[in-house]
Amino acid sequence: MPGMTLMALNVALHTSHKTMPNLIIEPDRIEDLSAYLHTLKR
Repeated sequence: MPGMTLMALNVALHTSHKTMPNLIIEPDRIEDLSAYLHTLKR
């Protein structure tokens, strides 16, 4: 999503969403995942 900051992505991964499946990610891995996803931003 354009304008998504690393902090906003981290919060989004910690928050459940009604229309999306709940992913079970180890809490210590969420920061790694959000950092990786942030590198894919163009």
